[in-house]
Amino acid sequence: MGTLFRTICVGASFLLSLPLCKALDWALSDAALPASPRPQVNGPSQGQETATGEFRLKVNVDLVTVDVTVHGTPIRELQKDDFLIYDNGVLQQAIFLSRDRLPLSVALVIDRSPSIASYLKELQNAALSALKSLKPGDQAVLFAFDRSPARLSDLTQDFSEIAEKIGAITIGQATNICDSIFEAARYLRERAPCRRRAIILVSDNHQTVSGAHAWNGALQEALEAGATLYSVEARGNQMGQFGESPEEVRTLARETGGDVLRANSTASVAKALDQTMSNLRFQYTIGFSPSDRGKEGTFHPLLVKMR
Repeated sequence: MGTLFRTICVGASFLLSLPLCKALDWALSDAALPASPRPQVNGPSQGQETATGEFRLKVNVDLVTVDVTVHGTPIRELQKDDFLIYDNGVLQQAIFLSRDRLPLSVALVIDRSPSIASYLKELQNAALSALKSLKPGDQAVLFAFDRSPARLSDLTQDFSEIAEKIGAITIGQATNICDSIFEAARYLRERAPCRRRAIILVSDNHQTVSGAHAWNGALQEALEAGATLYSVEARGNQMGQFGESPEEVRTLARETGGDVLRANSTASVAKALDQTMSNLRFQYTIGFSPSDRGKEGTFHPLLVKMR
């Protein structure tokens, strides 16, 4: 399951970016499709009346959804006709488009290594402020990690609970980013199957220990979950000046349609988190009915452009 693509398209004054391997279930199971309107109906429909007089309609519905993130501010509200979708090189018709209407589940994943210690107090306030910018019905879950990840909450709309638990995080040793992203993505896939999903990583982005999963395993799990990764890269004093972000984290962010934002001071953590939430609010969900389903269980290369 999944599609293999990543495209960046410059149009007007904004940038459109898409995941490399957006996980799409071509069997079109309920677990893989968001809880969105599904207006396209293909194939015959069959109606029947039950013994109790209740009428039931059975139809075959084919709708594949793709999430795209617009970086910057479009000069106008985008419509479905503004997007060109190619499946296996064949132009498809967009039949559904929504912006920030599907409910969102966010996994906040916090590094407990010593380099993050100076950020924790500001992070508590910044996270509460950023999460409160989510819409009613959106949810968040908190993970923290050092040598291994630990889930500190369930998915909740009580963001003050998340902030309180951030304030109680203790500093550990070592950094295991890979397993943490894997566990957060798996949790979102299992517990929030009918939502948009995002992972916000706050870390110095330097893996220092080996874990149970390799980087390609973390990427695969994030793609299977359809979870966009945003990394808030925070450096402690001992890390010195910013250089290039570690390639592994940049790859995970880029290929899930996310980004790496740097926080070089405690005050800039709030700015980075606010920017992340702004990006999530400019996320569009596009739906189309594939003209050729191909062999079941195979990958489809997708390309999305702006007109």
